[in-house]
Parts: sequence; C-alpha cells; structure tokens
Amino acid sequence: MAEEAGELAATLGTEEWVDGDARSEAAMALAPVDLAAARALIDGLSGHAESYASMAQHGMVILIAGVDPEQAEALIEEWKLQGGDGQLAAVAWAMAAVDLERALAFARGIRDQGERGYALACVGLRLADDDRARAFDLVDEGMGEAAAETSRIAYDLGRTGEMGTMVAWAGLEAGHPDMQGLVLRAMSLRPDAGQATRGRTPDGSPAPDNRLEMRAKALAFVDVPAARQVIESLLMGLPAVATGRSGYHYVHMWVGPAAVADPEWTLEFARGLPDDEPGGEAKLKLWVYRRLADVLAMTDEEQLDDVLDYWAPGTPAM
Repeated sequence: MAEEAGELAATLGTEEWVDGDARSEAAMALAPVDLAAARALIDGLSGHAESYASMAQHGMVILIAGVDPEQAEALIEEWKLQGGDGQLAAVAWAMAAVDLERALAFARGIRDQGERGYALACVGLRLADDDRARAFDLVDEGMGEAAAETSRIAYDLGRTGEMGTMVAWAGLEAGHPDMQGLVLRAMSLRPDAGQATRGRTPDGSPAPDNRLEMRAKALAFVDVPAARQVIESLLMGLPAVATGRSGYHYVHMWVGPAAVADPEWTLEFARGLPDDEPGGEAKLKLWVYRRLADVLAMTDEEQLDDVLDYWAPGTPAM
C-alpha cells in the first residue's frame, strides 16, 4: 500500500501546498520500506509546498528509527534536523523499541536541553514494564534537564514549562510514584512564576500567559480544584483569545484536560461562552465544543448528546 501511495504521489505537482502535503505523507509511509523512493517524493518541493519537506524529514526519521536506528541518526546528521518541539524525543522513543542503550545515548546527545529532558523521559517510559526503578530515574533525570533550560527563547515562549509538562506526562504514563512532585516541579520551572508575561499572537493581539496553560494541563492530572482555579485565571485573557483564529491555540492546552478532570464545570463554561458570529472568522465556542466532544465520546455519552446538539443545521464548520 505504501508503494502504491508513493506512485500516486509522484504524479503530483511540487509547488502547491496540497501537493506538498500529499507527497510528504506518502514519503513518511514509504520511508521504512523504500527510503530512496521516499526521498525522491520530497526532493524539489518549492513554493507553498516547500515547508512540507522538513515536516516529512522529521516524520521519516521517526519511523526509520524504529527499524534502523543507525540510518535514522545518519539522516538527522545529513538533514541537520534540530528538533526543539519534541521531534527528536519522538526519535528516541521509536529507537528505544529496538535499541534501548543507543536510544539513551541519542537522547543524552540532543542539543536542546528541554527536548533532551523530554527524550530521556520517553526512553524511561519504554522501560516502565521491565525496569520501573530505572524508568522513574530517567523521568527524574529528564525533569532535571528540562528545569535547567535557560535559553532566552525558551524562556520567552514558555517552552521550559511546556517540556517540563511533557516530562510529567511521561511520568504519568510510566506510573511514577510521585506525580504530585513532578507536576509541582513542572509548574515552578520559570523563575518569575508569580508574574504574567505575555507575548503576541500572529495577528498582533496579546497572547494569554502560556505558563498558565501549562499549569492547568499539568494540574488536571492530580488536583482538579487547583486546575480549575488556574483555568479561571487564564480566562481573564479570554477577550484576546476570542479575537481571531490564533486564539484556538491558547485554548487547546486546557479544554481537553479540564474535560477529563471536571466535565460538568467545563461544559458549564462552554455553554456560557458568547455565541460565535455567523460568518465570522473566530469560532471559539464551536471549537471548545468540538474538544469537549472528543473527551465525552470516551467518557460520557449522555453529555456528548448535549454537546452534539450545538451543531444545529447550518452551523458553520470551523
């Protein structure tokens, strides 16, 4: 099937985004079985399609790492892949399934300190069934690396807290015995934790405090009332969130965890949002209901019916 997808993708153009998307998806599927053909699909992408080459390279390396770790590392070097958003941690995770010690060495060699921490936790997660003590040690080591991230870029973007939260997630999945300690450490990574530093969204409007999103997501694991309190603080910036499509990014960090932690409260919040303007670009209420539906589909079918009722005939899709 991967070969057939590759053959079809090879007939597409190389400049439009839709062609770049299709070529990159086919290249990732094909990479573990025919790397040369996969590379040919993304060579020469240009114009709107050019950004899909890098996306495909990261995806290809992750898939290859689970089959041929040495080849994956060679491609990372050849393509100069830097990671920074979890891609290299995903490589470590895939690699650990076939060569644990190599994956551990790879994780410790990741240049970005925050991602290095997350990668160590991912390798630890692979060990959770066979060597829990070592798994928990790696999660703790990962949190230490994430906490030591001091670059100004990571500080400004709140990425230190983000990687710390991802380490805490890995600890949760591994069954770490001190989840509250991990979460509290993830929450306290920034030295100005009591202050609200705000950036700008792509459309120029003020961005809600990224750190609060991370706290809400992490706290939902262990302390529902505290998570709700942090979310309510975050919602003080809601007018800025609701001004454009960029606002959706600043809601997704907490809607899902909040729906798991306290579905009644989250549903009450969703119902209280102002209705989306017909034909308007911002569809915040619709988006929140869609996230709620994702969670309730697995946890509460009765409330899911209430959520789905929001999609009345003629409701514009986001």
